[in-house]
Order: sequence, then structure tokens, then C-alpha cells
Amino acid sequence: MVKELATVSNVLYPYDVTKQPVEYYTSMGYYRLRNLDEALTHSLNAERISPYNPLVLHNTAGIYQSSKKYDKATSYYRRMQKLFPNYIDPQINLLIIYSETLPFEKSKELFDELIKKDSLNPRFKSI
Repeated sequence: MVKELATVSNVLYPYDVTKQPVEYYTSMGYYRLRNLDEALTHSLNAERISPYNPLVLHNTAGIYQSSKKYDKATSYYRRMQKLFPNYIDPQINLLIIYSETLPFEKSKELFDELIKKDSLNPRFKSI
């Protein structure tokens, strides 16, 4: 996938037909290959093209989280929480970071808030 995407001109075709930056897909390819440095580079490029795209921001946060750069991941997840308050998945990722790095009370506070928003979310079963 990464090889094929490298042939796409980002000047002529910065987005796909659904308005996702092509760099987002390149980032996802490198992420799946566990090349987190390359994935982050391409995700940040996608963010420059589409700075308020929730999938791009979520991807960047996820790469930071997988790289154990929790402070940067937390910053992205909090930003997404403000921009997209009903996008629950990144907030659950934030909850996971909180549960691993902060006192229980802070995690519980976010958990209670998320349960009110989406009590049927299947990801809560794994927490």
C-alpha cells in the first residue's frame, strides 16, 4: 500500500474522492507496518493539509500513544474532545491513558462523563 501511495502526486491529488488527505492513508500504511516514525511524519503532513479532520487528528494521537508519548497523545485527545465532543472513540483512548498515568479520580471523572454520552459503546466492556 505504501509503495502505491508513493506514486500519487500530492500536488495534483492531495485528497481522495472523500476529501481524506492521501497522506493519511500513507500514515496508516506505515502504522500497520509498525514504522511509527514514518507514520507520524505522514500523519503530521496530513494534518497540515486538513487541520480539523477528526480522523487525521485521531491518527496522530494514536501514533503518539503507541509510541508511549502520552503527553502529546493527551494533548491531541483533549483538543479533539473540545472540537468534537460527541466523537467518543478518541475520548476512550484518553481514558485509557488517564487510567495508566493519572490518579483514579481523574479517570473515573472522564469515565462517568463518557458513560452519560454513550453507555452502549462496546469499547467500555474492555476497560
